[in-house]
This record gives sequence, C-alpha cells and structure tokens, in this order.
Amino acid sequence: MKQQSLRLTPDDPTSYWGLIDAYIALNRLDEAQATIKEAQARNLDSPTIHSRFYELDFLQHNNEAMERETAYLIGQPWWPPFALYSESETATFSGQISKARELMNRAIEELKRRGNTQMATGFLAQAAFDEALWGNLPVARQKADDALAMSDEKHVQATSAIALALSGDSAKATRLGDDLEHRFPEDTSMRFYYLLK
Repeated sequence: MKQQSLRLTPDDPTSYWGLIDAYIALNRLDEAQATIKEAQARNLDSPTIHSRFYELDFLQHNNEAMERETAYLIGQPWWPPFALYSESETATFSGQISKARELMNRAIEELKRRGNTQMATGFLAQAAFDEALWGNLPVARQKADDALAMSDEKHVQATSAIALALSGDSAKATRLGDDLEHRFPEDTSMRFYYLLK
C-alpha cells in the first residue's frame, strides 16, 4: 500500500493523508505515525498532518500530546473551528456532555463568523446526532430541523436523518433517506439509510 501510493506521487501531501487515514482505519498506528513523520521530513508538514497526529494521540490516550496539537491548530488560519470540533468529539467520547456541547457551539459560531455557513450546517447536523446519542431527543430533533432548514447538502441531510431516526422521528428520517436515494442513486455512501428502516 505504502510503496504504491508514495511511489506514484511522492511529493503530493494528499498521498500521505490518504495513507495515514488508511493506517489509522486499520489500527496500524505505528505505521501511521511513521508516515506522518516521513511527510514532515519531506517538508510536507501541514495542519492536516497535525490533525492526524491529534487522532493518533486520541487513540493512544495521550492527552498531553492532544493538547499540544490543539494549540498548534488553534494558531493556524482557518483551523480553529476544526480543532474545536475535534475537542468536542473527544469530550463526547469521555462523557463530558456540557463541555462537548460548548465546544461544538463555539466551532459552529466560528464557522459562521468566517462566512462558512455550509460547514457550520454540517457541524450543526453532527451536533443533532450527538444530542440524539446523549438521549436529548427534543434538542436533537430541533438541531436536525435547523440544519435541514439551512441546507439540503447530502451529508447534512444524511446526518440529520440519522439524528431524527435516533430521536424517534422515523417517518421524517425515512422520507429524507428516500430523497437521498432518489437524488444520489449511485452514491454508495448515501445508501446507509437502509439502516434506518
């Protein structure tokens, strides 16, 4: 895997990002870390590389390193909302619901302030999903409805559909899923909605 992707495009940072993501998905964390360091050695260091380091630090329970990567990302142009998002998801995993909610709200507001309404809507849909997982079903439904009112982008719609299904509005979730299938019949990532039925 490594030889092929990097042999074809050794100076393309996206080759490293894809490989790092694959290693993380396969739980080959040492190889992911080695690939990050190789990219840095080739002067391909970037906030994206540091976001992968954050993921690795999370999987290895290295809180101090996670804080270091967050501080780095907060200091980079355009990256603070994404660092806040990652912190929010980490807090969710740790059961720190109030902290997770506060961090997600800050991320959404920061994106809106920067004029990135589409990404803010995606984060709002994720917030709806998180609220549903936490059992805050009325809040989840409201956030999902708010996200859907702002965008019909497929990932916003898909995440909102799952949030609505989890929070008890299976009829609306099914309608959204049917709409996604109609609009994107060849999109494999959208076909997950069958899980809602």
